[in-house]
Amino acid sequence: MARQIAVGHDVLLQRRFDVVEQDIGDEAVDAGVDATRRRPMHITFGGNEMRQHRQIGEAARVSGLGRVAANTLEVIALEIELARFHKACFVEAWMLAHLALPRPLFSMTAQKAFPSAGMDIVEAGRCLALRRNNAAIYHLMQVAEVGLRTLAWDRRVAVLRHKGKTIVPLDYAQWGEILGELEKKKALINTWKRGKALREEAIQYYSSVIFEVASFNEIYRKHISHARGKLYEDDTAVSCWGHVYRFMDKLAERMSEEKRNKLVWSASKPITPLEEFLK
Repeated sequence: MARQIAVGHDVLLQRRFDVVEQDIGDEAVDAGVDATRRRPMHITFGGNEMRQHRQIGEAARVSGLGRVAANTLEVIALEIELARFHKACFVEAWMLAHLALPRPLFSMTAQKAFPSAGMDIVEAGRCLALRRNNAAIYHLMQVAEVGLRTLAWDRRVAVLRHKGKTIVPLDYAQWGEILGELEKKKALINTWKRGKALREEAIQYYSSVIFEVASFNEIYRKHISHARGKLYEDDTAVSCWGHVYRFMDKLAERMSEEKRNKLVWSASKPITPLEEFLK
């Protein structure tokens, strides 16, 4: 008679592993990744049951509640982007300090006067910090364009095409067209029936800002806007920022996107179009 062996309650069973082969087809081969689920799900645990999720296709738990990542690749991509973001912030702070650039990049006076340039001001600062010089100059030219349009609005510039039959909105006019009309408006200052001192002040003011923005057009904008393959060095990008900074500050002394000077200057401050109409 064969001996019968009974296992007592105080004897531990021996641990055993069963190897099970599965045909996973096109499923994800990364253990713990469930590529079939589109949303997070919860896994419940009964009693002291241990779940190790060794099978392919079962999503790994990522919190104490047993929440399952719906798409691990998205989580990995997010972690990479966060790492890049933190690195970019650190590099931006270090480079701005290294290049001796102020923060904010433009004066508060200019930012308040030209709020529509805000996005490009921020992007110009980031590109300068990361030494993306061509991109920085591109955004600086966008800032300068806001100033150019405001300057044209201040001087009541009208850009005409098709033999004077079509008025082009300033937002769609070419820089060269606007600059040409600004030169004509500047020449009219000598006809103002005002004192010599005021006329000279106006001529000096408009000559300086028109000269500055015309230089932007020839030195930077034409090249950066037409992909002519020129790479700008750090010092050139920083120099461009300095010129645009002073240009926008100079404009903000007497105008903004909401207020402009009278066509013929007087001692009064800039006014809104409504105030001009009421007078």
